[in-house]
Amino acid sequence: MNRSRLERVTVGLYILIFLFFALFLGYMFFYERNDIYAARSFESAYSIPSSAETTLSDPSAPVGIRRQFTWTLPECGAGEDCLAFYLVHHYVQVWFDEELVYALSPGTDNPIGGSPGSNWVMIPVSSSDSGRTVTVLATPVYQSVSDREITFTLGSHSALLIACLKADLPQILLSAMCVVMGIALIAAFFLLLFQKQVSDRELFYLGVFTLLIGIWRITDTRFSPILFSWNPMALGYITIGMLFLLVPSILLYMKVCYKSNEALFLYAALVTISAAAVVLICQVLGLAEFKQTLFIAHFAMIFALLVMALVNVQRIKQGLGLPGNWELLSMLAVSVAVDLVNFYLRRSSSGVFFTILALVLYTIFRLVTGVVKANRKAYTDVRTGLFNKNRWDELMRLPKGKNDTIGIIMMDLNRLKYVNDTAGHEAGDKMIYNFANILRNTIPPSNTICRWGGDEFAVMITHADKEKMERILSAIARAAADYNATDETPKISYAAGWALSSEFPDKGLQELLVEADKRMYQDKRRWHRENAQ
Repeated sequence: MNRSRLERVTVGLYILIFLFFALFLGYMFFYERNDIYAARSFESAYSIPSSAETTLSDPSAPVGIRRQFTWTLPECGAGEDCLAFYLVHHYVQVWFDEELVYALSPGTDNPIGGSPGSNWVMIPVSSSDSGRTVTVLATPVYQSVSDREITFTLGSHSALLIACLKADLPQILLSAMCVVMGIALIAAFFLLLFQKQVSDRELFYLGVFTLLIGIWRITDTRFSPILFSWNPMALGYITIGMLFLLVPSILLYMKVCYKSNEALFLYAALVTISAAAVVLICQVLGLAEFKQTLFIAHFAMIFALLVMALVNVQRIKQGLGLPGNWELLSMLAVSVAVDLVNFYLRRSSSGVFFTILALVLYTIFRLVTGVVKANRKAYTDVRTGLFNKNRWDELMRLPKGKNDTIGIIMMDLNRLKYVNDTAGHEAGDKMIYNFANILRNTIPPSNTICRWGGDEFAVMITHADKEKMERILSAIARAAADYNATDETPKISYAAGWALSSEFPDKGLQELLVEADKRMYQDKRRWHRENAQ
């Protein structure tokens, strides 16, 4: 399979699996949720009462055990307190003495979802509850969370919310920045694509990666279940789903960024896309939950880092060197590795910080440099490095300053068709390139030089007068004569015409261009007469 076809297949499959994940996560968010029984309406949360934990064996439980916590409620405020605790992949029942006041259980109508995700349990309490015995029966869904600490809080509900927001604020702000910048990168890609006919896929793939990692982190904070209290169950699926989708996007980004070993990146992306497809199929068929296949997402990340390292080694061996922004890419790779190690040491992603921070810094850099580069590409002639007609047309639409005299020069290479027909297009390209260098080296940089067409060049001179125009044209003529005196071929001959805005005070820039063009063709006809061509 050739590289172009391989890329189309890879990108097509990624889009397809992306859409399937989006449909699945949308379904989970709107149609499946936990069953929640709440006997009390809620008003308020502080302090941490002591609690005794007992592990109860129960073969009917998902991992064979249930965790029971028991303690006595201390003195409660008058209707302004609540009991609160945070659960990760646990179902729960809460009793005050013999009264069931809260229950979180699997949704009876959920054909797909089995994990309850992460949930805040908040139960209003009043002064009449003081001294009552609280019994919490928590049922872990996975073995990995069966010994996870559960902290119980009693106090003001508003204080709890504020404390939770403060704890997660750095993650929320950085994640929100990732979401905004991801959308900005994707929007910039389509804007450049449709308005200026420029396709900078680096911006698109990095935008997708940044957006996904932002959604991943913002849905994985403890504050998110409070915001989506009507269905926090779906957040866990969204969080892990983003992990499976973001790895192929970063591989596709590195493929464009490195501009070498592209097939290796594409095959690696195909592997991670296939892994995501298998995970989604297992989830839908009830074979394995996202949480149980999380290690596959982590292996995919490690795999992507290894592929990147392998390509770096190959580039160094081949003498190609590392890509221009390798320092930032390496910073991002090291941050991912550090956070992965941190996750397995702490068994929690709540401390994932370095990856987000590094990504924000890297994305800001790429958003600025990418837009600048793409903008330059949209206005630059590939063959000569001069501005192209797109840029010239924009200049022509600018209003002419009242106090500034503009001069426009139009130039046309003589015999370019003849050179192409007799010496080949490579010689014609050389003629165009060398003439562009003559203009670049003789015209002051404060002015604008443009390759206007195939063999035509346009120059805009600011603060111009007749003497300045003649001086510049003389410098161009001398430089062309010096070039023709060398052994370089083909020789350069050109026609030129110019016009000053002071000569035509009632004409706009476009009309001034027409006058310069007329004079250029007069010069060209003279050259043909004198050279009998």
